[in-house]
Amino acid sequence: MMMWKVIFFVFILLLSVLTMPSVLADSWYVGKGLKQGDFFKYNVCYYDYHNCNPFEIDFWVQNQTYGGNWNLQFHTLDGDISQTGMVTIGANFTDPINYSPNLVDYVNTFSNTITWLHLFANNESPKDFSNPIWNPGSGRSIGPISQQEEVTVKAGSYNAWIIGWHRGLDNKIWVVPNMPFPVKAQTWVNCACINPPPLFTFEILETGNSKTEPTWNMSKTSSSQPTSAVPEFPFTSPILLISIISVIVFYRIKFRKYN
Repeated sequence: MMMWKVIFFVFILLLSVLTMPSVLADSWYVGKGLKQGDFFKYNVCYYDYHNCNPFEIDFWVQNQTYGGNWNLQFHTLDGDISQTGMVTIGANFTDPINYSPNLVDYVNTFSNTITWLHLFANNESPKDFSNPIWNPGSGRSIGPISQQEEVTVKAGSYNAWIIGWHRGLDNKIWVVPNMPFPVKAQTWVNCACINPPPLFTFEILETGNSKTEPTWNMSKTSSSQPTSAVPEFPFTSPILLISIISVIVFYRIKFRKYN
């Protein structure tokens, strides 16, 4: 009978650990979890590029270099203009290191929109979603402004954290913990004007993983990633181990007491 009580107690401990809130998950940074074959399609606009005229950015992760950087096959669709080339982004900071000359304007937009958060959350300085300030010492506080909420974009529905700041208007970037890049953004130019124009906006249109090189018509053949985030629990094993040891010690002491 005592053995069944021990098993039941351990089961309850295990259940409680596995249902811990996602605030115990690993910290996030731009590019976390990126792997070969991942592809992303975004609709993007940036104020410094034709006053935020929207266009499409697509990229496929071709491979990782010996130094840890990532080579991307990059494609843009800007109205009737289609451009294709190569872009290499850093392992720690996802800023473009090298890129095809024809992509210079689009790479600048990519760096100032989709990967902009790497200025605060990168491989050298990951950020936790329980930390309200991701940029200590800066003039504007940037960080999570709410708990996770569902956001719906063309690629699907996701449980996302809103990383934001207020300067005239609320600026928001939606981050899904198990995705390497944000899924949506709405930010505004800081100006002394009644109706500030957008600084940058973007929305993910499609994402997935493909081992074959893209034809840039992937929507017909590729499937999206799961729409729900799976939280990580880095403390599960230590907590469970401590709990089991505590139960064993407790019953050994109790057994000796009655003998």
